[in-house]
Amino acid sequence: MEESAIDTAKRTKEAIDKIIDSKLRGEKPTIVGTGEKKKDATYIRYKSSSALSDDENKSRIIKIVDKQVDPMLPPSFKIKKVPQGPSDAPEPVLHEQAKKLSAEDQKKWYIPPVVSNWKNTNGFAISIDKRMASISNDSEEKYVNDNFSNLSEALEVADKQAREEIKLRAKMQKKLLQQKAIEKENRLREIAEAARQKRLGRGRKSRWDDDDEEKDEDEVNKNKSSEVNVGIKNEGDLNPERRKNIENYEKTAAERREILRNERRRKAEKELRMASVGTVTKAKILSNERDITERVALRVSDRTSKEKSETQYDSRLFLQAAGTNTLNGEDQLYDKPLFSTQDAMNDLYSHGNANRGYDEDDFAESQIGKFTSENRYESLKSNTEKKVGKQSHGPVQFAKETTIQEPEDHNESYGLKTNQKKKQKLS
Repeated sequence: MEESAIDTAKRTKEAIDKIIDSKLRGEKPTIVGTGEKKKDATYIRYKSSSALSDDENKSRIIKIVDKQVDPMLPPSFKIKKVPQGPSDAPEPVLHEQAKKLSAEDQKKWYIPPVVSNWKNTNGFAISIDKRMASISNDSEEKYVNDNFSNLSEALEVADKQAREEIKLRAKMQKKLLQQKAIEKENRLREIAEAARQKRLGRGRKSRWDDDDEEKDEDEVNKNKSSEVNVGIKNEGDLNPERRKNIENYEKTAAERREILRNERRRKAEKELRMASVGTVTKAKILSNERDITERVALRVSDRTSKEKSETQYDSRLFLQAAGTNTLNGEDQLYDKPLFSTQDAMNDLYSHGNANRGYDEDDFAESQIGKFTSENRYESLKSNTEKKVGKQSHGPVQFAKETTIQEPEDHNESYGLKTNQKKKQKLS
């Protein structure tokens, strides 16, 4: 019992010492670079072996301590890789001599180049035989479905049937058109015969009496050959003069109808063109078709159109003496007279009784006589020699008689001699 207690106390003491020792060891400094704990200093007794040394100093105690190393120092030595030396010579290997391959063996050992259907990085032009050699397998059997042949046969049969149906339909349409043409020709013949009988029964008739007869004649004109044949049968008993008159009449009527048709056609074409034309061109066309009086009245004559095409400015803005007469500007309401002076005088002083009470012919004769009696080439020497004639327009003008004497010398032209004479008289 005592032994077990002693043993337990011993083990407990060892465990406690271990814990304390680990704690004390943690407090000691460590080497930074290696992470090892700093070793304690060691003491060595040194004893000299030389005979010359003193006895006192023969033995001494030396303290050995680890030198502190700077952890930031670079390595003192560089590790170099030693180049590998030459290898040993390879062992000789003996081979058998290569056999020459035959063509069959080469064909068996031939491996075709790989040809991809998706990749061609170098962009080579691959021939078809190489491509097919890489794809095709001769061992596989080709099988084609029979339905392909059945489909092609069915399509061919359907095509033939459709062609036959189209031919039959075209023949039927042609027959119907021929039948309609024959019916129309027979109807026109009947109308022509009825018109001929009516004309022969009632004699020559006016061209403008009946519109229905004109329509019948237009229809007859479309098929002239049938009309001529019918006319020859029905007019066999007529006199040649009568027949000639009828033919002339028919010819003139046909010409008139043709002229009317052409006019209507032209009018319709013009209306179509005018409908498709814009407003500006339409206005130009209408202005060209108008008479000159209408153009002047509507102010669309050539002169006005030219003026409109050019840049227009208000003439009242130019050549105005604005601000020159400021005193009169306040009382004067208008900047211009209403009429120009010459026009106003012509209107005021024109004698309007010249053609009153006379016919137009008498007035024209009087004017012609006036023009013939007038001396148009008068001498222009002086105002005294001029003949004073009656003016047909404008106010009455009075001329003052003045005698102009030619100066004898240069001094007289300036009035020097006359002044001297006056002075002499006064003195």
